[in-house]
Amino acid sequence: MEANAEIPLPVDKLSIDLIQKTKSSISDPRYAVLVSSGSFNPPTYMHLRMFELARDELTAQGYTVLGGYLSPVNDEYKKKDLISGMHRIRMCELACKSSSFVTVDPWEAKQSSYQRNLEVLARIQSSLLKSGIFDKGSLKVMLLCGSDLLERWGVLKVWIADELRTICKDFGVVCIRREGMDIDKIICNNEILSENKNNIISVDEIVPNQISSTRVRSMASRDRVRFNVGGQLFETTSTTLANAGRESMLGALLDESWNPGQPEYFLDRNPACFSVLLDLLRTGALHIPANVPQKLLYREALYYGLLDHVRNAKWGPLDGNRLQLADSVPGRAPGDGTAIRAAPDGGCCVAHGSVVHVYNWMLEERKPISLDYQQVNDVGYIDADSIVITARERLGRAEGGMAIFSASTGELQHRFRVEHGQQPKSFTAGALSLAGPDDNRIFSSCKGRLNEYGIGMWDLNTGQQGDFFYELPGCSLGDADILQWLPSKNCLMVATLFPRTDNCFIGLLDFRAKTIPWSWSDAGIVVTLEDKRVLHAIAMEDGHSICVINQYEDLGFIDLRAGTGTNSAGAGVRWSSRSKLMNRKVPFEESCYPKLATHNGQLFSCMNDSISVFSGSEHVLTSTLSRSYGGSICDFSIGGDRLFALHNEDNVFDVWESSPSPII
Repeated sequence: MEANAEIPLPVDKLSIDLIQKTKSSISDPRYAVLVSSGSFNPPTYMHLRMFELARDELTAQGYTVLGGYLSPVNDEYKKKDLISGMHRIRMCELACKSSSFVTVDPWEAKQSSYQRNLEVLARIQSSLLKSGIFDKGSLKVMLLCGSDLLERWGVLKVWIADELRTICKDFGVVCIRREGMDIDKIICNNEILSENKNNIISVDEIVPNQISSTRVRSMASRDRVRFNVGGQLFETTSTTLANAGRESMLGALLDESWNPGQPEYFLDRNPACFSVLLDLLRTGALHIPANVPQKLLYREALYYGLLDHVRNAKWGPLDGNRLQLADSVPGRAPGDGTAIRAAPDGGCCVAHGSVVHVYNWMLEERKPISLDYQQVNDVGYIDADSIVITARERLGRAEGGMAIFSASTGELQHRFRVEHGQQPKSFTAGALSLAGPDDNRIFSSCKGRLNEYGIGMWDLNTGQQGDFFYELPGCSLGDADILQWLPSKNCLMVATLFPRTDNCFIGLLDFRAKTIPWSWSDAGIVVTLEDKRVLHAIAMEDGHSICVINQYEDLGFIDLRAGTGTNSAGAGVRWSSRSKLMNRKVPFEESCYPKLATHNGQLFSCMNDSISVFSGSEHVLTSTLSRSYGGSICDFSIGGDRLFALHNEDNVFDVWESSPSPII
């Protein structure tokens, strides 16, 4: 290292041209230069990624980010396994070749003694101000770091309080939050950080990445690992084990506490399953031999902490044109299936009379939810761990309504109440709808004893009733078959359809104004059994139209941008004939009516014993899903990248999956 080396600050990657552009367009421009000082032993992708994240956040806050510097620490830092500063400078230079605005400042590493962060920041600021391009008020040289460094400021004794105070107050800090760390709590627990919290900018890593120099060095020094699993030897690399993730048992072997001197590790587990899981970590693909039962593999994957890896590799993103029958699960009570609902994680639940049977994504049945002979009307998932159920009121008993249950234990977690005039009322809850992942509202159709008919709305955070939309003349809200929240319209679609009522009604409810700004109905006309009757409806994903289906499996589309529908059969409905029945007879002997669903631009409809898949803007029939037994499909549901179809006669449900994308 050079004694008191005078090394010019590299400025070739600074965006000096932005200064003139901002001066002409912004009256009070603010410029930022980012500096990250560290070992870089070696530099990793995440070191450069930190600069990208910080630049995006500062730009959003009105700064013009001119560039960034990697400043390798001096050799006198004396960190264990620290290689020569010259080598680290060269590695950083090679790493920065891929960046348009990050470069290396070798000054710190080339000094004859250890340099503190404040000295590094002050030197870069001084060099930039001497150029005459900036004035001190418009330029901010900011320390870029991870939240682990911020945490160490409050723990280690090597940090000088005045130095930290000056860095925070006069320069500023941009901190990238590492997974599992609470930056607000770190700041709150540190007096200096708390005093200067307005000068500390925290940035979340949207896609967490656990790459670190320590882990890279650890893997490079002990890359080969041997296991004795049930008497069978396996040899792999620490790189492969890293694919398991730090929270898994195998990934934990990469922690600093692991003893690399141990020649092999003995695991008294199933070697055949270990072979499958190890191959999954190597290739990303899951191949289960015929001699390995899936349930056994799932149990072993749970032990190693690899269950999520198995689930993600078992099936790919759902595509209606690539679906294959993966499994069929026999029901518990033939002939009375009410509904099937897919869980976000690939499991499902099936409502049979007064019981809801719950299955995890491995299709293992959990403890059923029993409502003590109350008829289940509808069911849905709030999340993978919570199920909401609507039920019919039992005469003479203040029961029924809607409640949340645990998906794993079946225990009641919360019962929703309906109040009228600040008095709780017993009610029958019917169709339900969740507003969405970022909206905590839940809706249900309600029928009370004293004509308290309408649609209730509750807050999932508080569990309390938030609003109630009373039934208006001409629209049967309490008997609604379908509820669906439309975010683009900020309205709730309500559909009451044949055969529940003689006439079909579809409307949009505006809870804020207590109005129905759009509706369609076939009321006021006489229809015969041969006429097309709307039996199911769903709002399309673009929010511009509603798709309906009749007894012939003809699809119809109603434009929501048009005016309210008139009282004529099919008024405003653009029918597209897809009938498979040449005589066009209504199959009233069938107990199952058609259903609709949408997913990623595709439209799905079930009729009799098959499901049709329509693709493209013209909704062309592209695939048909069917099987040879089970009878008609009474309900189907899509979620967790799976399609579940519930058959009526044998009460069996099918599981359809798309194969995972090929590993190249």
